[in-house]
This record gives sequence, C-alpha cells and structure tokens, in this order.
Amino acid sequence: MKIGDNRITEDFDFPLNDCDILFTLAYNNSTYKENIGYLITKMVFIKENKFINLDTLSKVLTLMGIKELYIFSIDEELEKSRIIIRNNGCLIRYVEILPKDFITILN
Repeated sequence: MKIGDNRITEDFDFPLNDCDILFTLAYNNSTYKENIGYLITKMVFIKENKFINLDTLSKVLTLMGIKELYIFSIDEELEKSRIIIRNNGCLIRYVEILPKDFITILN
C-alpha cells in the first residue's frame, strides 16, 4: 500500500459529521507497576457537523503539551488513500484511507 504525501501550504479543514464516531488511543507514561505500560482509549459521538482546521488544532495541541497526532479518516468511497501533514507546534498527520488499507496497517 502506498499513500500519497501531500504537503499543503493553504489551510486544510477536515469534516466531522453527525454520523461520525471518534476513537482516541494514547499511551499513558505513568507506571503503576514496573515494566507495564497502559493505553488509554476514549470514544466520542459527534452530534453536529463541524469543520476542524489542522493549523488551529496543531496550535491548541501544542498548548496542551501534545507533540504528535495521527488522524485516520476511514472512507469506503475514496479513490485512493492520501496523507496531509501539518506542523504548527504539534505534528499532525491526517490520513484519508480506504478500509482495506487501514486493516493492512493494523496487521
């Protein structure tokens, strides 16, 4: 699988629709037991349509101390997968990907 790398210079907004569900997965750096790491996951249901600007999101995440974020938009109707990269303090990779390609990444 090859994903096109599109470094864009203009603003990029990605949609969140009322039928979308967001899943987050993060590593918790705290160690409660020696040599055991914990993953934290959260799920959010979107109630209304929104557009999120990657530059603004990058700046806000920087203020929160987040250095890197991957966003996967899984869509069956894409012609091909692609990645949009932005870095305004927090490196964001927005990946538009076909379900079969996402499964390949997971395996």
